[in-house]
Amino acid sequence: MSQPIRIALIGWNSGVRAARRLILDATTDMAVVFESDGGSIELRQLPDLLVDIIVIDQQLEQGSGIEAFYFLRGEYEDLTQVPKAVLTAPFDLESLRLLCFAAGMYDLVGIENGPKELIRVIRAAAAQDELVDL
Repeated sequence: MSQPIRIALIGWNSGVRAARRLILDATTDMAVVFESDGGSIELRQLPDLLVDIIVIDQQLEQGSGIEAFYFLRGEYEDLTQVPKAVLTAPFDLESLRLLCFAAGMYDLVGIENGPKELIRVIRAAAAQDELVDL
């Protein structure tokens, strides 16, 4: 049996994080190994952990998910070590998706697309599948 995809969940809403944790931990090839509300003190711990994928919500208490990802990138000595990141947002907006790509994130998943889409995108990111060819 292969190792599960190790996931970091970052979001301001603890109820949403708990629901996502339940769903992802119940998925046979995934395990949540880190959880944060997006505070910079907690985010500084992330480079020391073996995380494959970051699932980060666009709405955080201390700014946006994209801003937090830029902060996280600065915490890694080498940008090749930064885990792939999946941004979640209430809606899948083209303008937000472009900002997501510009930040170096893998993809955006709108909450309206449901947990199956989040799981599909996490697996694609972990497999390092090419998303789009612009």
